[in-house]
Amino acid sequence: MAPIILPQIPSDSAIITPQYLAQSHATGILTFVGIDAAIALTAVLLRLYVRRVMLRFIGADDICMALAMLCGLGVFVCFLGELPHGLGRHFQAITIPELEVYLHWSFVHSLLVFVGAAFCKISICLLLIRLVKHRRFVYFLWALLGTYPRQTKSKHPWDLRD
Repeated sequence: MAPIILPQIPSDSAIITPQYLAQSHATGILTFVGIDAAIALTAVLLRLYVRRVMLRFIGADDICMALAMLCGLGVFVCFLGELPHGLGRHFQAITIPELEVYLHWSFVHSLLVFVGAAFCKISICLLLIRLVKHRRFVYFLWALLGTYPRQTKSKHPWDLRD
């Protein structure tokens, strides 16, 4: 197995100061992600409210969108888990044990993003199937749902000792 090459600390020691190592953009990252998650959650809850209370019908597309939203909330939880282990900090300020834990969270984070995006695409496809009038388009959309990309196995990316 090929060794993992970590970025080197710059040779100019004037760059690496205590202030540089103490910098963190975590607040800005969490603010942006938190506001985005709140807007998305509001939209999904309003969608489900309208479908359940006003239209008295919740379809498969609504369920898929709710599952996508749950994945989105899981991503926010992953951001919170990444926070104490290096989120928003310079790479040189993160220790190897912190980086390993950060990569654990990052792995789960990427899986949730992948699954959430898949649920969102499936929801849109199911909604279009309900709205489309021509049979050819319906067959095309069902074929599109059937061709889902496969994920290949990978070694644990957080294990830096191998």
